[in-house]
Amino acid sequence: VTVTYPNGGETLTGGGSASITWTSAGTFTTVDIDYSSNGGSNWTAIVAGTTNDGSYTWSVPAAATTQGQVRISGGTVSDTSNANFTVDYTAPTGDYATVPYSAGFEGASVDQYWTTASTNVGRVLVTTANTPHGGSYHLTMDSATNGVYCQNEAWLHLDLTGQSEVDLSFWWKEFGDETHSQDGMYFSANDGASFVKVQDLNGQSYTNATWNAFTLDVDALASANGLALSSTFIVKFQQYDNYGITTDGFAFDDIAVTVGGGGGGGTPAITSETEPNGDIAGANGPVGDGTAVSGALSASTDDDYFWFDVTTAGNINISVAIGSSADLDWYLYNSSGTEVDRGYTVSNPEAGSYTAAVGRYYVRVDGYQGVTSAYTLSVTGGLAALDEQPEKSSLPKVFALQQNVPNPFNPMTTIKFDLPHSSPVSLRIYDQRGHLVRTLVNEQLPAGSQAIVWNGMDDSGRQAHSGVYLYLIEAKGFRDTKKMTLLK
Repeated sequence: VTVTYPNGGETLTGGGSASITWTSAGTFTTVDIDYSSNGGSNWTAIVAGTTNDGSYTWSVPAAATTQGQVRISGGTVSDTSNANFTVDYTAPTGDYATVPYSAGFEGASVDQYWTTASTNVGRVLVTTANTPHGGSYHLTMDSATNGVYCQNEAWLHLDLTGQSEVDLSFWWKEFGDETHSQDGMYFSANDGASFVKVQDLNGQSYTNATWNAFTLDVDALASANGLALSSTFIVKFQQYDNYGITTDGFAFDDIAVTVGGGGGGGTPAITSETEPNGDIAGANGPVGDGTAVSGALSASTDDDYFWFDVTTAGNINISVAIGSSADLDWYLYNSSGTEVDRGYTVSNPEAGSYTAAVGRYYVRVDGYQGVTSAYTLSVTGGLAALDEQPEKSSLPKVFALQQNVPNPFNPMTTIKFDLPHSSPVSLRIYDQRGHLVRTLVNEQLPAGSQAIVWNGMDDSGRQAHSGVYLYLIEAKGFRDTKKMTLLK
């Protein structure tokens, strides 16, 4: 057997692909291929038992070296590159997020803390297709051309200087036979110059197209692999295969990096719900002790789920203040999803108490016989300590207006927008002729992510007609407009 490429002197692109080629004589039908980044002193397997057809498409490691060699072994013979070759690689760069950090990809793209890369025809997409875990978007990885192997990577850049008790949680699902050793989660403490694998993502162990929750103890995994929590820490999400979704591929959603064990110690309490969150798996949270959470049941089939952690056993008090004359109820579930209490009178607010043990609980808000309404949820008593306001570092970086959810809608929809600092805000709704229909906001608002519910009424309290409407936001130095559709 004789190596013909790369055989010495070539320059390969790290993170790309290359065709390893060889010639052979004899009766063996398979070969093993190995790689060395230090001139043959140490070897790692590229593939074992591949067909002896003289060619193999290799995903070149994303690490630079001037001492690369490959080795082909078949039967009782082997050959290595005649001389060293070079792997040229420059790690992608991005801003580094401070914690707590979360990403649901609802901006229809990754933010400035992410970089993505693919080999061959691989693709990393933020898309609405293939059923996101929460909201309207999620991150997917697959091959754009069936039969062509590729490697996909998404790097989350984190500044973990001085942090401890760091947890990484995310939702993941696979669509087919994702069984490759390249699949998994990787950490780097040196800006991506080198990575270690810390978690397998093996599709054989899971049901296809089903969301699975993961929580990784970043401190423990980093320490076990000789890494420190640095200012240039990277978490890499990686997938390798040769078919598109839904035959192969990964999806990731609702990614969060928290400190203090995940439930508190830096995790901000939520102040508004997101759509859809219609089951325990997609529950919004955490709900803070006494922190009001605004929400809206916008359709007869809409249920809203929330979660919170109880750290001191005793009475917890649940209240749903209803923004109309509708009859809304709440249901309380323990960590195993068993209903333990409910509030289902016609009172407003719908309130009650439950003697809770330490643990996680879920609250579902539902409309009796499918009624809809805006509401405000609050829970008090024994909840995990939370930051009632986001840390300055977690505030939005720029002004932004989001697409309303749901859209089209009947009769309610939620409009969200981001304020990087306190500002006077005007949020108005116009019909297609430019006539003012409703003023939703006209006041000074604090920095943060805001959510405003429109119930389809105009400023005179009359129900607006079906049609397309414009909503216009004006803040300090910022102006944006989006369309939405009301269906009757």
